[in-house]
Amino acid sequence: MSDFIKLKFMKQKETSSHTEENDSKTMVTHNGYISDPQLGNEIAEYLNSLGVATPRVFSTITNEERSRRIESAFKEIMTCLDLDLSDDSLKDTPARIAKMYMDEVFYGLHTKNFPKCTSVENKIAYSELIVERSINVQSICEHHFLPINGFAHVGYIPKQKVIGLSKINRIVDYFSRRPQIQERLTEQIFYTLKYILQTEDVAIVIKSVHFCVKSRGAEDANPILINGLKRLEYRGYDSSGICTISDSNKLLIHKTKGKVSELELMISKQSSGSIGIGHTRWATHGAPNNVNAHPHLSNSKKIAIVHNGIIENYRTLKLQLIDKGYTFLSETDSEVLVNLIEEISKKTHSDIETSVRLALREVIGAYGISVISSDEPNKIIVAKNGSPIVIGIGDNEKYISSDATSIAPHVKRVIYLSNSEIATVTATDVIVKSIENVFIPKEIEELSFSIEQIEKGGFPHFMIKEIFEQPESIQNTIRGRIYFENGSGRIQLGGLADYLDRLASAKRFIFCACGTSWHASLVGEYLFEHFTRIPVCVEYASEFRYRNPIIYKDDIVFFISQSGETADTLAALKEAKSKGALTIGICNVVGSSISRETECGVYIHAGPEIGVASTKAFTSQVITLSLIALAIASKRGEISTKLITEYLHELNSIPKKIQNLLSQNSIMQEIAKEFNNASNFLYLGRGFNFPVALEGALKLKEISYIHAEGYPAAELKHGPIALIDEFMPVVFIAIKDSLYPKIISNIEEIKARGGRIIAIASEGDTNIESLAEYVIRVPQIIDFFSPVLTSIPLQLLAYYIAVLRGCDVDQPRNLAKSVTVE
Repeated sequence: MSDFIKLKFMKQKETSSHTEENDSKTMVTHNGYISDPQLGNEIAEYLNSLGVATPRVFSTITNEERSRRIESAFKEIMTCLDLDLSDDSLKDTPARIAKMYMDEVFYGLHTKNFPKCTSVENKIAYSELIVERSINVQSICEHHFLPINGFAHVGYIPKQKVIGLSKINRIVDYFSRRPQIQERLTEQIFYTLKYILQTEDVAIVIKSVHFCVKSRGAEDANPILINGLKRLEYRGYDSSGICTISDSNKLLIHKTKGKVSELELMISKQSSGSIGIGHTRWATHGAPNNVNAHPHLSNSKKIAIVHNGIIENYRTLKLQLIDKGYTFLSETDSEVLVNLIEEISKKTHSDIETSVRLALREVIGAYGISVISSDEPNKIIVAKNGSPIVIGIGDNEKYISSDATSIAPHVKRVIYLSNSEIATVTATDVIVKSIENVFIPKEIEELSFSIEQIEKGGFPHFMIKEIFEQPESIQNTIRGRIYFENGSGRIQLGGLADYLDRLASAKRFIFCACGTSWHASLVGEYLFEHFTRIPVCVEYASEFRYRNPIIYKDDIVFFISQSGETADTLAALKEAKSKGALTIGICNVVGSSISRETECGVYIHAGPEIGVASTKAFTSQVITLSLIALAIASKRGEISTKLITEYLHELNSIPKKIQNLLSQNSIMQEIAKEFNNASNFLYLGRGFNFPVALEGALKLKEISYIHAEGYPAAELKHGPIALIDEFMPVVFIAIKDSLYPKIISNIEEIKARGGRIIAIASEGDTNIESLAEYVIRVPQIIDFFSPVLTSIPLQLLAYYIAVLRGCDVDQPRNLAKSVTVE
């Protein structure tokens, strides 16, 4: 069964009257009621203006010609099915089908058949809800041309006008008699009644059976789950598992320590049902082994759960359940939660959705869960609090994931759950409520990326693909944000437009981030202080809330995260909000938790980043921070229009400069061959490129497992210079900027002590060649924006060294792409 509810309150839209001269008179339809073609034309144009019209291509052929073509087409179909059209029972079937399609099944496609719906004045000023129940719905699924049968319940609160209840029946029947999807059918009835009745308050519920689901048979869940888990491998994991509901309503569970490919071998010859849940686990409670792997079963083996996050009070809950006779196989907090759900179900005799909701009221911590029950085998219960959940809306099928990339091959439309929300998901419905059992209408959003963007596209690894995508990703970051008018440049950041005055009058900025995003924040510190002349404090999000930070209400706190789901950064965000500061998100993933929880923000638009080691997100974050800093500086009058224009031209030139830089790929491979067996690396930079030294060292250590450290070059004499010998590779970022003479002096110190020097240098710099063993050239660029260019050779160096060492580049050991637990 399917429930789709539409209840909206909105202003009436103006629409012009569209007429077709030959259809403008009332007439009696084959159903015996009077039609109103002119009103039908008006309604058709109105629905089209709202984007809810049935997709059609209009032609001038007559109905007789349509009927003839349908008959001819069905003769061809029946012939292809090896049916004997000379048989007495079959020979007239194509003609009967053509007549049925034109006169019955699809008569609702024609505006001339729209029922006459004369409204009358509401003279008695009746203002209570009027309901017409159990209106017959007989439609056709537009995807499979199979029946959708059911009932509609329609209600409205009248204002100035009312119509007879029989007219509501005819409107429902009219829109049913065309190829439909249930959501569009509901909307067409909804908006038509609003148009005719001129009321703001209309409600519709349609309950139906979709024969396309019954007839085609639901897909086997196993391969869908396995492929989805493979798309989540980049996030990091140590075990995996799936659980499906069999045709006999039994829970079938398979899980293993190790790769998803090993799980795939376990189930390759086994069939499953059409509903299932899967999980890749990152160990938090209990060792990575088969027993601790998800999914987890309740003691009765009737309920299964997969869970991201941490239940902080699981020990207390576990002891309570042990006292009630429950036993536990694993060391996980997730097994405690599934048994808590079972205990509540037994105690309250509740359905699975209510049991999950009541259980979550007792839980302290973060979670993103999916729960299935063999007693209610046609639904999945999902809930979110601090760990992402996205629901994909397909063709009478639904997909649930913690990451939209895993469901992108199946759907284009999604619903993002917010914190403390729970959803009951079936093949045809998504019903979202609060933990307090209040219904929550949710917006259906379009995915912001395509399946092609999350494939390797001929590259051996996602990381190298994403490095080479940077000309495009940076172009996407600046697209629509830099404008030139009459020779002058300006910046347009829609997400911050309403807050620019407050940004310009700020006393202090705070940047909170982790990992690579923290390095981008350090570059942002240099940019903001240089351009805006406002002090900046850069914080590790993981440390921020635990040291009782001093945050003032007039502080502005930026939260930088590629995924927008980093647990530590979300916790820091909560802390800043509690102190009353303005919170701003800088994220890549549209609809992520940080983008929803902050008051405003900017998407970097780098596109999906699958490789665990961040590359294109870093450079797009730096570009985004540059734009924000320049916008604030311009608002404060710290930079002239002439300089702003110069800087924006420079930013516009960066994608082409990166293309030129990537053409030096071969020198990076040569350097990698020379140094891939090194035990240690040292990265040194100054000024704007000190954070790049830190980022270069991080890239090398996280994917090649070589120990590497980044330092400000001036700090050499305070300790690191003691490490220098003939075996130590030292990477200098030594472009011709304002600190170039200082960095040359540091290089000479290393050379004098026998260190092996790799220099990132500006094009045209001839002095560097006598000092460095290897030189990598980057195009000339203004100092402030140089980290975007100088970081890319270091990404390539780390990549090629890791490949030569046989490391898993896209999924380094012990690392996760999105760290969604503390």
